[in-house]
Amino acid sequence: MEKINNPGKTKEKTNQKKVEKIGIKNFLAILILGTTGQIAWVMENSNFNTFVYDEITKDPGPVAWMVAVSAVAATLTTIIMGIKSDKTVHKSGKRKPYIFYGYILWGMITILFPMVSWISLVGVAVIMVVIMDAIMTFFGSTANDAAFNAWITDISHSSNRNKIQTINSITAFLAIAITYGITGVITREISANFKGFG
Repeated sequence: MEKINNPGKTKEKTNQKKVEKIGIKNFLAILILGTTGQIAWVMENSNFNTFVYDEITKDPGPVAWMVAVSAVAATLTTIIMGIKSDKTVHKSGKRKPYIFYGYILWGMITILFPMVSWISLVGVAVIMVVIMDAIMTFFGSTANDAAFNAWITDISHSSNRNKIQTINSITAFLAIAITYGITGVITREISANFKGFG
């Protein structure tokens, strides 16, 4: 008896998309790292300019220099470190060190940034502000823009890309809520205590 094939059923199986699960570890990593990175960017964009104006000099020039140098540093870092990160992945399969150490150093520089106000010479303080902001941008762009975003692409698949991008987008709203709801109060308290160290 001749066996009858069912081409419709075969085609249906062929067209089925493989579903890639995000996984709880990746979910938490995107949520925590994404939110942390967004908080740092919100802090820099919202508070550092006013910090320079309030604590160092009323001259808007240093703020303009900070923005310009930071933009150049972010662009070059994302390109150069992004390429380096990709090459490292091809050689050893590891992109995570760029994220891990980048985030730690990024956070340390962000914490140290207000200490520039301890410098009594305005000219020196202005130079240090620009340098510190550029260093912070370097580590931030390395960890977040070059490595973290590339890692998100690495774990993305056509079946989960929308979910991953949604989770990553939520982190921006979480960062704003945390920054203005909690971090702003902490920043004001720390700044008030720092004034006694001049």
